[in-house]
Amino acid sequence: MDPKIPIPTGNIYKFLATFGLVAIVASMTLMVFSIGWAKS
Repeated sequence: MDPKIPIPTGNIYKFLATFGLVAIVASMTLMVFSIGWAKS
């Protein structure tokens, strides 16, 4: 019953942390751009 594809849990947490960081940065830049566009 061993899975053929090993799933390292540490890499999943690293991937989630990196993805969350990228998502936060992207949303902040989009917010800044939308605020600047609305003021113009």
